[in-house]
Amino acid sequence: MKNSPFKKGLYLIWLLACSTAATPMARAGRYDERASNQENRIENGVASGQLKGAEAKHLEQAEKNIQLQVAKDKADGHFTKKEKANIEKRQNAASNKIWSQKHDAQTAAGKTRMMNSQRRRIISPAQAKPAKALGVKIKKH
Repeated sequence: MKNSPFKKGLYLIWLLACSTAATPMARAGRYDERASNQENRIENGVASGQLKGAEAKHLEQAEKNIQLQVAKDKADGHFTKKEKANIEKRQNAASNKIWSQKHDAQTAAGKTRMMNSQRRRIISPAQAKPAKALGVKIKKH
């Protein structure tokens, strides 16, 4: 069968219907998916010891605020380019904050390394040399 103009017309109508099905509301799902991924990153950071409780709580609150804004923007049925750009900007900032908090020196392993290096610098009284040996004069009152 040849492609008749009628079939082409039906195909174009079908194609148009499918493209309108991807309304702003449907496309907004990617923001929800990204938020879910970022929440998983936070949970993984806590599980691995890369994030402390306070850091995770702060990051989760930022994610919650973004999700509230997405819900508010979706509520009117229009998800404008300006709203999308604002949400994407906030999600980028949150993502960068998650990365920086996970890679700062406040990890469980990092804290252990820091404590060990400080312990090495502290000399126990048994290891300390007498003041006279160091040439220090001690004044008596």
